[in-house]
Amino acid sequence: IDQMKEEVGLTDVGGKGVILNIEPLFSEELLGEEVPTLQPELLMRLINQLNSFGTSQMEISNQRVITTTAIREVNGETYVNNRPLPDLPIEIRIISDDAVKLFDQMKASKIIDDFAEENLSITAKLKNKVEISAYDRQLNIKKMKQYKEDS
Repeated sequence: IDQMKEEVGLTDVGGKGVILNIEPLFSEELLGEEVPTLQPELLMRLINQLNSFGTSQMEISNQRVITTTAIREVNGETYVNNRPLPDLPIEIRIISDDAVKLFDQMKASKIIDDFAEENLSITAKLKNKVEISAYDRQLNIKKMKQYKEDS
């Protein structure tokens, strides 16, 4: 059961990984425009790419990403797990079985160019120890019932 809780995201985990930082590429003073925000579509593309690179656990601005995590836009703000993302910079913590490979793939990824087109910079740091907190909301599981053994 403990292994299942960890896989689902209900426990704190730690291990080798990568920390991504997303921040404005150019300052508001330099461009004369508002600082950009991270759009949900771009964030979802990044998550899909990270998953294809072998991510085992992920956290976005202290919000644990699990199978049922919703990423959406509400009134112009990006929400993760029904909570708004803070202003930039944003930190994404990732644990992977092969953190070096994930780090190398991330450095060569086209997604960095996609972020630059939106005036966003994404930088990656390889870490020996990355801590990710447990998912802190109630999981709604439908169509499942507790198993009771006959005695």
